[in-house]
Amino acid sequence: MKKRPNRPMDPMLIEQGEPLSAPSIVQQSASALDTPERIIAFCRSAGLINGVETDIEALIRLTPNLELSYADISPNDAYIEKVDDGKYKIVINSGHPRTRQRFSMAHEYVHFQMHRSEIEKMPKGEMIMHRNDERNRIEYQANRYAGIILMPEDSFRAVSLAEHGKVEAIASKFGVSSLSVRFRARDLGIAGHGL
Repeated sequence: MKKRPNRPMDPMLIEQGEPLSAPSIVQQSASALDTPERIIAFCRSAGLINGVETDIEALIRLTPNLELSYADISPNDAYIEKVDDGKYKIVINSGHPRTRQRFSMAHEYVHFQMHRSEIEKMPKGEMIMHRNDERNRIEYQANRYAGIILMPEDSFRAVSLAEHGKVEAIASKFGVSSLSVRFRARDLGIAGHGL
């Protein structure tokens, strides 16, 4: 796998204190969100993690050149497409439960931040990456990173301990599905989540 450049983190992304809301801060910071850890740090500094749940919808809406909409796009979960020069759109299946929509948003957000070049390589008129049952390196990475963004390790471990490993309770706290909790626990090497 190609290594990402080790760019210095903007101190404004990791300082605790008043939530960031100015669009200029988001614009300055958006290009630095090239790892799940940087996305989590930004979300925390911007007040987009309420308790333990990441407000992925607000993150998308604050991101320059990225729009979010809902539509009946069955059988797909979601997709991201290039709509104009440098502008992208995430579309989420309006018929899915909130937990699945949140995961789809995080998945497509990962594509936006880390896989734009892959979208650019697609033929004109087909510049869409769907979230469906397709299995490849990019989709695997988007799924894994979506789980990290929605369930940061420190929060996941604390909630898992507080909820005595009860999958449904943990899922409720993070606003994700039970299956997402099980995969995240497995990813972190935490036993006892039924996967």
